[in-house]
Amino acid sequence: MSNIQEEVDCVWNGKFLKDDKHVNDLRAEFLQNLESNINGIESDINSCKDELERIQIIKKLFQWISLPQVYFERFSKSIDSSLRLRERANLAYKNGRYNEALRGYTLAIMFAPMNSEELGLAYGNRSALFVQMKEHHSALQDIKLALACPYPESLKNKLLDRQKKCNDLIIRNDNTRLKSEKNSIGKKYCDENVLRLKTPNPFVTNAEEFVTINYTKERGRRLVVNRNIAAGTVLVFEKPYTYVFANYLTWETTHCHLCSKKILAGVPCNLCTFAIYCNDTCRDGHKNVHYMEHKMIPYLHCHESGLKDLIAIRILIKAGPQLLFSLFQRRRKSWYKDVNENYAAPDAYFNTNKDTVLGFNDEGVYESESYLPVYHLISHTQSTPLKDSVSNGFRAIVLTYLLRDTSTFFDSLKDHYSAECSQEEFEEFVGSLLLRHIENIPCNAVSISELQCERQDLTVKNLKNCKSISYGQGVFCLISLANHSCDPNAVIAKKDEFQHTSLVSVRSLNAGDEIFITYKPQFTSQITKDRRMFLLDRYHFICQCQACTSNWCLESHVTYKLPVIYCIECQKKPCKTCKACEKASMNFAFQLETYQSKLYDADDLLQSGDYIQAIRILKDSLQFFSQHFSSVFSLFQVAQDLYKRALLFMLYSYD
Repeated sequence: MSNIQEEVDCVWNGKFLKDDKHVNDLRAEFLQNLESNINGIESDINSCKDELERIQIIKKLFQWISLPQVYFERFSKSIDSSLRLRERANLAYKNGRYNEALRGYTLAIMFAPMNSEELGLAYGNRSALFVQMKEHHSALQDIKLALACPYPESLKNKLLDRQKKCNDLIIRNDNTRLKSEKNSIGKKYCDENVLRLKTPNPFVTNAEEFVTINYTKERGRRLVVNRNIAAGTVLVFEKPYTYVFANYLTWETTHCHLCSKKILAGVPCNLCTFAIYCNDTCRDGHKNVHYMEHKMIPYLHCHESGLKDLIAIRILIKAGPQLLFSLFQRRRKSWYKDVNENYAAPDAYFNTNKDTVLGFNDEGVYESESYLPVYHLISHTQSTPLKDSVSNGFRAIVLTYLLRDTSTFFDSLKDHYSAECSQEEFEEFVGSLLLRHIENIPCNAVSISELQCERQDLTVKNLKNCKSISYGQGVFCLISLANHSCDPNAVIAKKDEFQHTSLVSVRSLNAGDEIFITYKPQFTSQITKDRRMFLLDRYHFICQCQACTSNWCLESHVTYKLPVIYCIECQKKPCKTCKACEKASMNFAFQLETYQSKLYDADDLLQSGDYIQAIRILKDSLQFFSQHFSSVFSLFQVAQDLYKRALLFMLYSYD
């Protein structure tokens, strides 16, 4: 089998084409050196103060080997690869496998050389598919792009006929105005009520003014409200520092690689075959980050790199070499000792006081979209076994050399290097930051997800069968401070575009309450033992939430019993002689029946696609249940579940 055919098979199937000889050669020599120095290395690493010292120790055992040219040639744009992918897509189209054909044509577009006839043909074929799928606007977009290429004259009339047909069909079946009005109303509601802060906190950016960050030895940094808050209130609205798609290295074709929106008719990256965008605006907007990473992507693909490696690289590229070099210089000053053996003044990054709440800058602001909070995301290196600690250091060093040899990241600072601040020292510092993020990302990354169903299926009776499926991970420095509970009082609500994310309360909160989210399992879906085992394995803590300490689980603790109502007048449990008791019980029973009926109404509204009205009813219901019931009451759980789904469906449908 030829190399080109092997690559095309890999691309078509979305699989890895493993070729890890280079890193295996690096690892073999590294492990040999490690084995002969294992006793001293273990002692040295255990005594390290930070990641930089660990990198410097591990690097002594490391010898870089120049990157083979083959990694720069893999998966490059070529007419041959594009043609083979297009022919496979043609076969899928002929056999009615439209989703497979769509991915195939998009891959052919990604692999076609820019401004080539092959690119035009791939656009033209995809436009024919869009006509069959009744996606006439997407078809017109592809026809326009095809005609902008050197398209074959013999086929041009056919393309122009298709263009006229699409325009006629759009005019004839135009219900765009009605859809636009509905989406406009929905989008306005989302923007004003879910994706916006009403009173931003000047000291914690992206949080409401009533949300604060404090620290306890037992719980670490945490989010707390300082006044009473109603159910359904936006607590945090945050944009991710960065995010990466799970299938980035195996050709993610369904989301824009800048804004993350779901796309049909994507346009390719000019630089590589791995990225796809909504349009030229998104493609141009991604250049600053993607320009630094695109040459290393084939290497990372061949070595099946994980998400945490990709996110660590993206974090540093986003921060930029200039900022990191200034931090490199700051670290040298903050660790400098004067003649009296005293360290320099406290520094927001490196030389902090023990009582400092990490992540706040010198002005006392927690700026969640800056690099400082990313740097201070918690990791659990104290419990990391030596083998993993060394392995993580090895990977960080490989990624540092890869960044050096495939980008201008370090060369852009050549005028800043000196005998006191050499490039080699700066490379070690960058390696230490990569190591830091390789180890702190797994415990802090937030899943990026979408509904696994067609957009038009959101209003049919099988709405409940739609599932939220993860397709990547993002770094949210403020939301990451929310601790876990198996009975959370807040929910994460995301918008596809740029992954703008809100944290919304699902019950009323009292002043001093901590904001909790769920990292995965809830007491309604898993028994305590299994929940705790998952959290310990994944996040390195034993959950002490009320659901765990009380051993709540769905079967044994969710109750249908009504709460005991105490009489306002006699302050006793309901009695037969007190008229006030009798009246209070009757009133409460009527209220409960009313709110139970409202849950049915909200469910019907969800089924019909009226998410805004459903949310209004559910916010009121959540407030009622918060005041009178604990979480183990079944209707309270039903109300929370309906509210979460209403937010999810609304943000998805009005995006």
